[in-house]
Amino acid sequence: MHGRPDFADVIAARRVEEEGEGMSLKPGEWACYQEPEQVEAFMTWLNVKGHREFQLDRTMKLWWDYIVPGMKKRQLDLAAGPKLPETTSSGRRTSKGKGKDSELLREPYMAWRNKRKPGK
Repeated sequence: MHGRPDFADVIAARRVEEEGEGMSLKPGEWACYQEPEQVEAFMTWLNVKGHREFQLDRTMKLWWDYIVPGMKKRQLDLAAGPKLPETTSSGRRTSKGKGKDSELLREPYMAWRNKRKPGK
């Protein structure tokens, strides 16, 4: 192509510049933000002149009062570890679960599994 860089190479170089070396996720990989400050930094990075990014920014601001406490609660729950099941006065467990995680209880949102994941 007479010296013109390949489009894929340009995109790859831009990703390294914006995200850092080795920070890019491969297809099928997921990541999450751990701290509210990370989400705030992401929101300032958004280009709100675009329709989709404007809608995302607006929605994040609308739900911000729920997102931050949820992130903090999750951090506390992770630090506390799993709970042991409660027992009644007769010595029976109140948990009726029979799965592999039934002995250790977690908050319902921490037990979520992706049922649409390919290969399951």
